[in-house]
Amino acid sequence: MVMRFKWNASYLATAMITTLAVATLPAIAQAPFLDLVDSAAFEEVDSASDVEIEVGAETPAFSLSTYNLVVFEDLSSNSEVEGSAFVGGDLNGSSASFCIKCAPSGSFAPLNGTGLKVVGDINGNPKQVNNGSGLEYGGTLNAIVNANGGGSKTQSSTLIGEFDELKTFLLNLSSQLVNLETNSEVVVPDQQPGAVQFNASGAEVAIFHIEADQLFSSKTQQIELNRNGSETIIINVGGESADWTQGNMVGALVDDAVQQNVIWHFYEAETLQFNNAFHGSLLAPFATLTNQTELEGTIVVESFEQRGEVHLPVFTGALPVLLDF
Repeated sequence: MVMRFKWNASYLATAMITTLAVATLPAIAQAPFLDLVDSAAFEEVDSASDVEIEVGAETPAFSLSTYNLVVFEDLSSNSEVEGSAFVGGDLNGSSASFCIKCAPSGSFAPLNGTGLKVVGDINGNPKQVNNGSGLEYGGTLNAIVNANGGGSKTQSSTLIGEFDELKTFLLNLSSQLVNLETNSEVVVPDQQPGAVQFNASGAEVAIFHIEADQLFSSKTQQIELNRNGSETIIINVGGESADWTQGNMVGALVDDAVQQNVIWHFYEAETLQFNNAFHGSLLAPFATLTNQTELEGTIVVESFEQRGEVHLPVFTGALPVLLDF
């Protein structure tokens, strides 16, 4: 099968490097992320930006659907995660629950039956790992963890290596997404308060760019998405911080069948404060996130002060991006 992708030069270089890196990863994918490209399949073409790629056999890889929550450093939580979580630092805070909607034959089955992985220590009040899923931890168990439904609790010295590979994968993904060429339009309120409207191009994958201060401005009353036939929605958001205190996501964005194909990529954010319900997956690998209400989708952040629930569905959209040109 031959697929045509439109990549700029920096994206192509990153993609080739990432392909080689991902090919070495363990077979831990829960769901397909992408069809990896064999570098030998590249052929000379007339245009530097138009590349034909022959997609070979699928190679197991990490996926944005493998975990509901990934935190590179510490997680402080007094809430719950419907799917599984992988924490690269310590797990702190009061009572928290994980894998509350996991099911071996359901819509989300945790990888290898593990609902919670923590590279560091587990501290604070009791934690709950549910539906027969297990716990893996690398540090010290300083809190009670109840594995409800018969799940196992295992201390693992190899967990840090697995996490480092996952983190590398996600950072490489971020570097790819930020270089994608925008093909869709955003309309923002001008003088009067109104809606921020994302109008997809109708290409299989719609790619947007917006600044955080435009997305969450004082004029934003609601955030809307018009898919116009596009399947996957990638929204690159610039800015080092975002404080979302007013307005709501509405319409298609609050439909599970749509939001599981939406990814918000805050590629340079260092602080995020979300006081309203956030719909669609969030990739913010350099950000400290604090939430007060629910987050709907795969969440990837540097550190997390969790004060609201993290919900399914995880991201299942198509990556890398197939463009019409």
